[in-house]
Amino acid sequence: MKITKDAIIDEAIAVLEEKGDDPQKLTIRELASRLNIGVGLINYHFGSKEVLINRCVRKMIMGIVEEFHKVRQSLAFMKPKEKLNYLCLMTFDYLYTKPNVSKVALVYDLGNTSDSDTTSALIDAYIPIIKDCRPIYDDQRAYLTASRVIYILEQSFLRTEVIKARSGVDLNNSEERKEYLESLLRDLIK
Repeated sequence: MKITKDAIIDEAIAVLEEKGDDPQKLTIRELASRLNIGVGLINYHFGSKEVLINRCVRKMIMGIVEEFHKVRQSLAFMKPKEKLNYLCLMTFDYLYTKPNVSKVALVYDLGNTSDSDTTSALIDAYIPIIKDCRPIYDDQRAYLTASRVIYILEQSFLRTEVIKARSGVDLNNSEERKEYLESLLRDLIK
């Protein structure tokens, strides 16, 4: 049986989900054993564990972005700003419920920025919501606003301890995170 790159990624994601949120717990040897292949085949396809983890995390995050679209459509009964608040909180909470996976994705995106990275996909997912909130916005203005929202959420997550030390706001606390987000959205979406 021929093992494809996608099959290796899918099995690696299964291992990651079994082991919790820490991608460093994935071992190439265990993955090879589960797939009944040699370690060399995994190294041949990916070159390193880091590359494999980045591919896995990207696929996981892109799956969340796809789910985000479905959730957005299911919230048609909400007013646009309520929907934006709900979806931003969903995004922000994901970062804190999957902190290690989120850090891998965000740090990778920071070092490998492109129009097709996970951050860009998330921004694109927010553009229609921003336009619903502000119908006068054209695509460019909606993109800029969505970018600001996502960049602030991502950087706030990465700098959680600094924010707590400097302001006393503990973003690890879901209620404080919700208040922080509501304040942010009030400032950005007037």
